[in-house]
Amino acid sequence: MAEEGFSIKLGNTKLKAPVFILAGMFLLIVLVISFSGSNTDPSITGGTVAANSVVIEEPVVEEVIVVQDNSEELASLQTELTTCQAALSELQVSETTLESYWQAQNDKEEKKYDTELEIKEEQLQDSLTTNWQTIENAADSICCKEKVDDSSIDSFKVENDMIICGVSLSHDIEC
Repeated sequence: MAEEGFSIKLGNTKLKAPVFILAGMFLLIVLVISFSGSNTDPSITGGTVAANSVVIEEPVVEEVIVVQDNSEELASLQTELTTCQAALSELQVSETTLESYWQAQNDKEEKKYDTELEIKEEQLQDSLTTNWQTIENAADSICCKEKVDDSSIDSFKVENDMIICGVSLSHDIEC
């Protein structure tokens, strides 16, 4: 036989619409009571929330003071961090400026010493040329006098700071 009324089948159980209506009303009553009555808010330790007033117990006040102190300390540390970052930035600019100055001075000194070195090398080369000319003149004079005695002498070499006259040596003489 068919039963009267509206029914919903969930698994093997049949529930009637009046049961749903009663459950809904019960839920609605619980919600109305919970919002209009007094509760304990779990997020506030030791505190009780009533319909129109908030009662906060002393441990919560102490925690609020600690949070405020921590907030002030955080703000102070953030200010100090900003100041340190600005000082660091200034130091980095100073470092860059000093490096540029040092490099410019170093380049200037290097150029100065390179110029001095070039001058000294030219002077040395001139001195060597002059000395060699003096040596050649002396060798020509000495070896040409010796050639009078020995006609085979046609050249000279310098050995142990001495001019040696001979045949087929490293430098020709001009008599």
